[in-house]
Amino acid sequence: MTELATMEFHPQPQAGAPKPWAFPAPERGALDNGLTVLRCHRPGQQVVAVEVLLDAPLDAEPAGLDGVATIMARAFAEGTDKHSAEDFAAELERCGATLDMHADHPGVRVSLEVPASRLP
Repeated sequence: MTELATMEFHPQPQAGAPKPWAFPAPERGALDNGLTVLRCHRPGQQVVAVEVLLDAPLDAEPAGLDGVATIMARAFAEGTDKHSAEDFAAELERCGATLDMHADHPGVRVSLEVPASRLP
């Protein structure tokens, strides 16, 4: 018979007191086209996140056209006049980006996350 080795476990270190932290207050600005922008700068973050809320709430869908906001949200990934859906998806993948679109009660949300190292 072989002898089993015994494992010695060391005590787990105790956690220190948490440091106070609050999410930074957003800076409000506007683009040349009038679009309001809220920016939260968090130094050291490796991912840039962008979220756009289009003012197209679900309760504003025309009668008899239920689901049109969802169709619009899904169409964002179907390419552009210059790039096919496949080219668009490949470019997002090349950048390591994720793109998500969905219809919600306040409007259509478009979310993009991309590693900061992939931006110019």
